[in-house]
Amino acid sequence: LDLPLMDEGSLDLPDGSLLCLFTDGLTEANAGPGGDQLEAEGVAQALAGWCGMAAREQCKRLYAMVQQAGEQQDDFTVGIAKKEAV
Repeated sequence: LDLPLMDEGSLDLPDGSLLCLFTDGLTEANAGPGGDQLEAEGVAQALAGWCGMAAREQCKRLYAMVQQAGEQQDDFTVGIAKKEAV
């Protein structure tokens, strides 16, 4: 069994930052304008419009966006972490 090369690192996020990790099933969902693929830009635009919401609510809204678009060809995973200002 060949395992993929893994690397580790760190990232210092400034206060107020949002980190969103997702699989290609989200960006390839037909939830964009006119039923086009959402793509990374569509995810970023949606999140920018929901910036005051909790990370959990943002995840729920992304899920709802994809579900409203109808049957998808792929599953997706999304995780959001926010660093609140202290």
